[in-house]
Amino acid sequence: MQLIVEVLLHVAESDSPFPKPCPPGQAGDMEVVPVLSSLISKISSLRVYYPKDLRPPDNRKSVLKTLQVS
Repeated sequence: MQLIVEVLLHVAESDSPFPKPCPPGQAGDMEVVPVLSSLISKISSLRVYYPKDLRPPDNRKSVLKTLQVS
């Protein structure tokens, strides 16, 4: 059985339909990306409180700012 996990990732700005990780220190977007669970090798123990609705870009960016401070 394959599970798909939706993950909030910091991705590079691109016209490509496939998201690529954003290099450290560069501007990018926070996007919810479906990922096969078999591709996840580690999970952080960091606990972050995030807005209930991640559809607005400002809410996703607030999560990025929280992670950068942590």
